[in-house]
Amino acid sequence: MAEASEEDGIDVLPDALLQHILSFLPAEDAVKTCVLSRRWRHLWKLTPILCITNTERWRSPKDFIKLVNHLVLFRGSSPLHKFEIKINSCAHWMIMSGDSNPFHCAIMWVMYALICQVRVLTIKNMHAYIEMDDGFSLFSRHLTELNLSGLDFRKFVLNFSSCPALEYIYFSASCCFNSVEKILSQSVKYLTFDFPEFSEHHRTHIYAPNLITLRLDDC
Repeated sequence: MAEASEEDGIDVLPDALLQHILSFLPAEDAVKTCVLSRRWRHLWKLTPILCITNTERWRSPKDFIKLVNHLVLFRGSSPLHKFEIKINSCAHWMIMSGDSNPFHCAIMWVMYALICQVRVLTIKNMHAYIEMDDGFSLFSRHLTELNLSGLDFRKFVLNFSSCPALEYIYFSASCCFNSVEKILSQSVKYLTFDFPEFSEHHRTHIYAPNLITLRLDDC
């Protein structure tokens, strides 16, 4: 058997495979690999999946926000297949000075994902509702799947018609539609509501002419 050389091990793998491996890591851990060597300095910037999670490990919301803002700044506009935000501690966000709505920061990161032509967009809020005072307007020719949880939509109309490739929408883990009167999408084919909250005073109309499957679970 030949003796192992300095080039053996993970470094012999092609860049594309290393980027695929890095895509399984949380974003803050993937960034840390840039100190391994010159070759690894920019690999994290080209990973097709970006997962951002706020947890109690951060000393303050400002530290977490600073990290993410620097991450998207230095990453550039390399295309993304999947972008995921997990908010595990809503109370941790609420103490941030000058901001009572944690989504004010998250929505900027969503816009960044859309610039990167993201195809699968996921927002997971694991605690109390995040109020969406300005609605939820998305504009993308590339977005195909949308996964949302723990959001309170405050706009009369949820219009996804500006996402012509969008086929899957999952409202999971309790989204609130008390203010929503219409949900519009010309392209969606699979629409799921898990534990949704609808208004007792009016009906929410769904306009989806290409819909194949509609699932309502524990309304």
